[in-house]
Amino acid sequence: MPDMQPSTEDLVRAMTAAAGLAPSPAEIEALAAAYPVLRAAADRLEVIAADVDPAPVFDPVPMFRAARDA
Repeated sequence: MPDMQPSTEDLVRAMTAAAGLAPSPAEIEALAAAYPVLRAAADRLEVIAADVDPAPVFDPVPMFRAARDA
């Protein structure tokens, strides 16, 4: 079965067309070259945003509660 994934250039063309843009062939080439890094960064941000670790990085409440109760 052939690979049905669109090429990076096809993705860039589709996204720019959906945005109503008409980039030049040189701009398409530059965008296609940059797209994998941009996509990886966006995917990483999505993973970070989906992290639902209940422990906050900084929680000042225990320090204030201890001072209040003393």
